[in-house]
Amino acid sequence: MQQPTVSELHRYKIPKPPIVDVMVATFTLLGESKDNLKVWKGIQTLLRKLGLKSVISRVRQFPEKQAQYVDESTAMEVQDMIRVYDEDTVRLCSPAAGTFYVWVNNIVTDIIANGNTSYKGT
Repeated sequence: MQQPTVSELHRYKIPKPPIVDVMVATFTLLGESKDNLKVWKGIQTLLRKLGLKSVISRVRQFPEKQAQYVDESTAMEVQDMIRVYDEDTVRLCSPAAGTFYVWVNNIVTDIIANGNTSYKGT
């Protein structure tokens, strides 16, 4: 995951529903408050963060810092957010959102199958 991926998403003024749903799912996994995810401008604010609070840093640190806090019910909630889409559909809307879709889908699939302590990769 690279900065141009995040920049692509941040540029959308009115993103298509798959893009919004994937990013809400992403930030839900990262432990973000649902209040910050109600409108696209809130998601854009999160996408603008830099350093250790940047989405790229948070995704990279997820296995060590956040994975243990994601329980199976949260993983299932996140899975429900993206269940109606497949990778190709999301990538057609936005290649960047497709990258996040794959990340989210891999994590929730693993957590649901194995529990939150088994997730090791990004």
